[in-house]
Order: sequence, then structure tokens, then C-alpha cells
Amino acid sequence: MTHAARLWRPVGCRLGEGPLWHIAEQRLYWTDIEGRRLWRAGLSDSAPECLLAGETVGGFVFLANGGLRVYMDQGRVADLVQGNLTAVTTLTDETSRFNDLIATPGGGVIAGTMAQSDRRGTLYHLRSDGTTLTLLTDLGCTNGLGFSPNRTRLYYIETLSRTIFTASYTVETDAIGAFEPWRETADLPGYPDGMTVDGEGALWVAFWEGSQLVQFAPDGAITAQIAVPTPRVTSAAFGGPDLRTLFITTAGGPDSPGAGDLYLVDLPVGGIPEAILPV
Repeated sequence: MTHAARLWRPVGCRLGEGPLWHIAEQRLYWTDIEGRRLWRAGLSDSAPECLLAGETVGGFVFLANGGLRVYMDQGRVADLVQGNLTAVTTLTDETSRFNDLIATPGGGVIAGTMAQSDRRGTLYHLRSDGTTLTLLTDLGCTNGLGFSPNRTRLYYIETLSRTIFTASYTVETDAIGAFEPWRETADLPGYPDGMTVDGEGALWVAFWEGSQLVQFAPDGAITAQIAVPTPRVTSAAFGGPDLRTLFITTAGGPDSPGAGDLYLVDLPVGGIPEAILPV
């Protein structure tokens, strides 16, 4: 089945990424990493609201107190609450910026960093007790993360190898097992980027330079595609009143019409509420 995404917000992000739907607020949050802006907007809002400017935010998660925990460059992590940015921690040996992350159902955060000329990317597990575990190293480009509906599997995308990996997950201990390849995507145009998981366990994967999102069933079969009218499709998140609207971020900037705008499509399947980090 093929769906067509339609324009929602002509925002012209340089690198739109990390969309998350806030159920209580009924708003979509997203970051423009290279534009150094963090945004939010509701379906009926007249214009998006800029929440943070001048910081390179690779991703964020929602906090139980209504704020955000933002993951920036140079391994910096901070809380954004009512417009105030407060440092939480810094990964002292990390010189890159964060790139895609997810709050775990067990109270932690899994976050990846970008590769640089002198070092490769790393996937970290920042646990609720304050410890940081290194899950994977020597990565080309860390990207999409998502949990299965029953919270027993974690999916992770390594973009440059065009591979989706999976690992077991245990909520009670916030423990992640060994990663193993789940689905190669070299048979598809572009590179797998961000992703989200629907309520039936299928993965919706954005394809950078592929002009589409692809739905992969739990067995890896392709079951649907969403055509997006710009090539650099970066990520997606389910939202709307019934979580059946898929919001799509793209990259490209204001000099390329349609590139960097936000798109949406209504689907017959709904999403999974995002985990909220306790504080």
C-alpha cells in the first residue's frame, strides 16, 4: 500500500529531526539541528513556537515535570523547563553531538553520537541511577530508535551500513541485550534514518535521499510506503488525538522548496505513546 504525505508546516528546517508528540499538550515537538532551533506546534496553532535558539540539539525527551531533557553537542545534556536551560551532565570524553535518542520505559535514555573525522559514533545508555553504559562503538551514523509495543525489543538504525538492528529489553531492570542485525535495507533507495514503531509492532523508517518512509512488518517484510515530496526524509512520529497521524520531518533548508518542511499522513494504524523521563 502506498500513501502520500501532505504538507503540514512550511518551516524550511536545515535539518529537521527528532519529532515527538506530547499527548497532554497535543503538540508536536521537533528540532532543527543545523538551524540550532527547538520547536513545537499543535494542529490548530497559527504558527510554530521556538522554545530554544542558539543550541545544537540532536534530540530530546519529555520530562514528567513538563520540561524537556535536551542532548546537545560536546556530550552536553541539560533540562529545559519553562524556558530555562539547566546543565544535567556532560560526557567528558565525548566531543561530538548527539544524534537521535529515545527514553526507555525503565527510566533511562538511549542516545547515539555522530561520527567525526577522528573518531566514530557511539551508542550510549544513560541510566536512571546516573551511570552511563557504552552499548556500541565504531559506528558510522547512529540513528533511529524504537521499542516494540510490548517493550521487550529495541530497534536501532545504523545509517551508513543500511542496517536495522534489534536487541532484547527488560523494563524492570532497564537492561538491553546484545544487538543483532534485523533487516538490511540496501534493496531500497536512500539510507535508513529515523524511525517509529506502530501499535501493531511494525517499523516506519524514514529514508534519507529516498523520498519516502517504509513500513516493515515485525518479520521484516515491506507492507506499506509513504511518498514524501522531498528527498531527505529524516524521521517520523505518531500523534494527533488518536495517535493515527504520522508527522514527518525532512531536511534541506529554505533554498530548496519543500525541503526541511513538516509533512503528515493519516494512517489506519496508531502509534505508541512515548516514554516520559521521571525527574
